[in-house]
Amino acid sequence: MISIAIFLAIVALVIPVYMQMTENRQENNFMEDMQARVFLVADMLTKTQGSPQGWNATNVTSIGLADQSGKVNLTKVRNLIKMGSNAKAYLGMQGLEFNLTFRSSSYREMTGVVQSPAAYFYFSDSDMLDRINNSGLAWDLYYAGSGSPVTDAANVYTGNAIALYSKLMGNSSLYRTIIFESPGISQAQVDTGMLREFLRNGGVLVFEGDPQLVVPGFSMHSGSDSNSTGLLKDTSYFDGQSNSQAVFSNGNNYVIAVPGDAALGTIISDPRVPGSAFAGTWNYSNGKIYYIADMNGTIGGMPLKSSENIIGMKAEISTGPLTNAFAHTRPVMFDTDLNSIGSMTLVIGR
Repeated sequence: MISIAIFLAIVALVIPVYMQMTENRQENNFMEDMQARVFLVADMLTKTQGSPQGWNATNVTSIGLADQSGKVNLTKVRNLIKMGSNAKAYLGMQGLEFNLTFRSSSYREMTGVVQSPAAYFYFSDSDMLDRINNSGLAWDLYYAGSGSPVTDAANVYTGNAIALYSKLMGNSSLYRTIIFESPGISQAQVDTGMLREFLRNGGVLVFEGDPQLVVPGFSMHSGSDSNSTGLLKDTSYFDGQSNSQAVFSNGNNYVIAVPGDAALGTIISDPRVPGSAFAGTWNYSNGKIYYIADMNGTIGGMPLKSSENIIGMKAEISTGPLTNAFAHTRPVMFDTDLNSIGSMTLVIGR
């Protein structure tokens, strides 16, 4: 009986110790697995292009966010965000959750060409205002109309269009992106020197409406056509199938390259005018200009305003709450025209 009592006492002492050692070993194995996995998934995202090379949410077989030059492609980031929790199966994270955030300096990166901090100038047409509000951009508003717009802009400047343009140009060094929507200003009314300087310094200019402020003289020419129906040629900037129909409500202006102009990247073409673009992009010095005749209309039956990727969305995704989280941050370069250096933070956990 004494022997049995001693044996049971030893068992009572050993079993909890053994179970604790087993639990600790399992926890250590889990931690080692998670630490290895967060690095592996980060490598997959930043160093591979995925499959197929131009994958989207409907045809993806493996997820990678790099382009051919090794930069993070923001169109692929946008496609990853659209996949939501379905992305876990392609990243080997079934049963886990993850958060992924891209930043540039102190700003959350966007999946469009518009990058923080930005300035938005409009007079009467404000088709882009709803998309900019609550987008995640850090931005200032320059409003040349009457009344008080509802906005989440950090700063709001109002006044006469000509004076307001001068105010914006005086502040242009604060911004990475400037957006003009139908400003109703011609080159003859203002000094375009600081706008040129903004582009020479690598800024991005997004222009909607009558292009008289930026053509000619900014490496491109323009024209007008009674037609207002185009064909989508570059799906990076608008959701839709290639060659799907774009119908503009108001805009009949187009841009077109003549000898000596920059190369025109056609986003939406005017099929009646060879080489023209209802929406297009071109380089000016170290910067880039994006032009669209009108943001009000449809593309493939969808509203243009809801299908555009020019502003994009926050470059971040969260599949759910995390416990036992493991994080990894690494520097990356983005494929925007600004070629900005930023960071990617990946957090995974149960």
